[in-house]
Amino acid sequence: MIIDIAEAFIERRQSLSVTDEALSRIAAAYEKSKMEQASAGSHYQVSREWLPIYSGYMQKIMTVLEQKDISGMRRLYENFFREDLSTGLHGMNFSMVEKYMTPDKLIAEADLRVYMENCIRYANLFLRSCRNVPVSVLERPAIGNPYGYRLDETMVYIGAEYHYYYAEKIRMLLQKMEHPIVMELGGGFGGMAYYLMRDVPHGTYIGVDLPENAALQAYYLMASFPDKKILLYGEEEIRDCDISKFDAIIIPNFAIETIFSDGVNLSFNSYSLAEMSLETIESYLKTICRVSSDYFYHVNHTVWEVNADLFPIDYEKFDLLFRFPTMWGKDPQQLVVDQHDFIYQRRCAN
Repeated sequence: MIIDIAEAFIERRQSLSVTDEALSRIAAAYEKSKMEQASAGSHYQVSREWLPIYSGYMQKIMTVLEQKDISGMRRLYENFFREDLSTGLHGMNFSMVEKYMTPDKLIAEADLRVYMENCIRYANLFLRSCRNVPVSVLERPAIGNPYGYRLDETMVYIGAEYHYYYAEKIRMLLQKMEHPIVMELGGGFGGMAYYLMRDVPHGTYIGVDLPENAALQAYYLMASFPDKKILLYGEEEIRDCDISKFDAIIIPNFAIETIFSDGVNLSFNSYSLAEMSLETIESYLKTICRVSSDYFYHVNHTVWEVNADLFPIDYEKFDLLFRFPTMWGKDPQQLVVDQHDFIYQRRCAN
């Protein structure tokens, strides 16, 4: 294994073939989402960990989306890994751009060592967790001016190891299904969705997130898969449409209620549930258990304000199939593994 960070933070900004029409669709979906979010329940509003992110980092992208400023959207999205709008969705901390990607500023040696240690840890986790697959499976397009490291001959952009791992586990769970439908709550910029849509081309991905994150994910997936059929919020009623005719559907968080019962084969969440209030967790889990026909797979904290072991799962419908510690998010300085994978499977009918 050879890891090289010499070109980790070089400029990779690309002018992509995301049309003005596609950006207009994203802006229209955002406008409708924000209008309806205002009257949605309190558990669908920005809260807890996301409050300081919204107050400190999101104003620029919110403004261009509200104004339907297509050139502004293009400028920010083509550079989103190095813009405030993606704060909290990638990196080791909120200071990634300041420390590593500030023009004309040398990166401190101590920060480079920390980044290198992080790259080594994630590369080792990938190699141990994903046996008998080439490193090249981690390849993905340089959308959003990403940063990363070279692992042997492959450029690995931030989060790729983690995103591929979970996409592959979901693919394996659903591999016998002709057209699997996967819903992800809190899909971020679309990293896991990219690998799932690439490796399960006969399925449908549904991304559910806060309106600003949903807009970013829509851009990322439309840029990654210009030929795939992607539905945005407000273009068709989810309650009435045939979900399986789309490759992806991106909706705001409150619209999760419009998915019909047993409408998805597997629901997935990583970390964001445990960061919510108990009231919000209960609301989401009630809906997740209702819409999931086969599996609910989540990765969350157990040594936290809300312990994932105590999540209010519908145990009349689901059994806990596996619970095991995951090392992906573990701080190497901590002795206790906080994060765990939970896989729930629908109970067999009597």
